[in-house]
Order: sequence, then C-alpha cells, then structure tokens
Amino acid sequence: MRVIAGSKRGLKLLSPKDDGAVRPTLDRVKTSIFDSIQFLIEGSNVLDIFAGTGSLGIECISRGAKSVTFNDSSKEAVPLINENLKKCAFSADVYNKDFREFLMFAEKNGLKYDIIFLDPPYDSCFGLKAIDHILSSGILSLGGIIIFEYSDKNFKFSSEGLKVKTKKYGTLYVDYIKRSEL
Repeated sequence: MRVIAGSKRGLKLLSPKDDGAVRPTLDRVKTSIFDSIQFLIEGSNVLDIFAGTGSLGIECISRGAKSVTFNDSSKEAVPLINENLKKCAFSADVYNKDFREFLMFAEKNGLKYDIIFLDPPYDSCFGLKAIDHILSSGILSLGGIIIFEYSDKNFKFSSEGLKVKTKKYGTLYVDYIKRSEL
C-alpha cells in the first residue's frame, strides 16, 4: 500500500498486522477513484469516515486537500492512521467514534466536507445509514461528493434527487454520489 501521487508519491504506508481488523482499498481501485476525482481534491475539506489505515485521506493530503478528518470505530485502526500520518509528516484530526456518533458530532458542530469517503465493512448496512445521515444533516457541502465502496451488487439505496455513477472492479463497486442540480 502506497501513496499514489502528490507530495508523498511512492511512500509506502503501514498495513494492518491482522487482515481481519482493517481492509485497505486495493491499489487499482484507489488509483481509479483518484483518477476520477483528481481535480476536486486541491483545497477541499475531506472526511474519511471508515478510515482504516488512513490511505484514502492521506492520498488527499498528499494531493493538496485543505483538511482531512479521519474517523474509525476500531481501536486498532486509530494508532495505524496516526503512525501513517507521522510517517508522512502530516497532521490531521483523527477520531475513534462509531460512524453515527461522528456524523452527529459533525452535524452539531456545523462541519462541512467537499469529499466524503465511505468504505464500511462490506457485510454491514453502515454505508446506507451513513449516506442517509450525510444527506439529511447538511455536512456534505454544495457540490460535494460521496465516494462509497461496497461489494454487494444487490445493494440498493434511494437515488432520488441524486446523481450516482457506479464503477465495478471485479466483485467491488464504487458509487460516486452527488446531489442533482435543482
């Protein structure tokens, strides 16, 4: 696992010792995601809500994001994110909260994000719940995008009022979700 581009291009990031605790985004999927959003990153405020190793958010910092906030409920993930940030000489806010708790915190504090990464455990319904909360809370900025990675091709959510572009990578899917223009 490495940083693909930007100021830390090529730097290898630390991976979890136990593959069951954290599942990093595959390099080919990560490359494709960042090819799709490369012009949205510079100067943006980013949230990586199921951060795992922190590789998606760190990629954003390397590419010029204004700020990145990391959150993961796993007690194993947070030290890994902090070590990867230290290795890159980056600083960022890192939280160890359940995603619902973090989203309520962000809403209560008026936080806004231009890019929100959702890479929840594949066997959960956390992604759908997070999307619903993000869209109803107002934490996604005007023109912002949610990038949602999942594995169940039968996974469906109400896309009414949204623009959704889906890309498939083997058994993985990535949805790029934006509000439709009114």
